[in-house]
Amino acid sequence: MSARFDEENVLRMLQEDDAMQRRAFGMIVEEFGQQLYWQIRRLVLNHDDANDVLQNVYIKAWNGLDTFHGDSRLFTWLSRIAINESLDFVRRQKTMNAIAMAYIHTNRYQEAIPWINRQDTLFIAAEKHPSRDTIFIDEMKAVINYSKALLAHAQGDIAISAQAYSPSGP
Repeated sequence: MSARFDEENVLRMLQEDDAMQRRAFGMIVEEFGQQLYWQIRRLVLNHDDANDVLQNVYIKAWNGLDTFHGDSRLFTWLSRIAINESLDFVRRQKTMNAIAMAYIHTNRYQEAIPWINRQDTLFIAAEKHPSRDTIFIDEMKAVINYSKALLAHAQGDIAISAQAYSPSGP
C-alpha cells in the first residue's frame, strides 16, 4: 500500500455523495489495480481476458460497495471478488472449449464455430483428436478460414460462399 493511500479516509469518502464516492473508487482502482490484475493473471493466462475479468471485478465491487462493512481490509474484499470472477471465467472457458471440441470431434464444424472463443481451442482439439493426421489439420484450417469469413461478413467486408470454406474445399 502506498504511503498516500489512507484506507480509513477512503472508506469515509465512500459514505458521502456520488462525486466523492467516484473519487474514492478511483483511488481504490489506482491503489490496488496492478495487484488485482496480477492475481487474476495467475488464473486467467491471456492478458486481454485478464483485463476483462478485472473490469468485471470493478463493476461487482462498485455495485457491492454497500455490502462492504469494513470487517476486512479493502484489498482482501477485492481479492475475493477477483478470485471468484477469475474462477467463473475459467469455468465458462472450459465449458465453451468442451462444447467446441465435441462438435469438432464429431465433424460438425459449422456448429462448433459459435463456441470457438479463441483459436487455441482449435489447437487443443487438434492435439487431442485421435487421428491428428493431415486431413484433420486441413479440416481445422477450413474451420479457421470459415470463422474468419463469418467475422469479415459480419463486419460487411465480404460476402460468404459457404462452399468455398467447406472442409472439402471448392
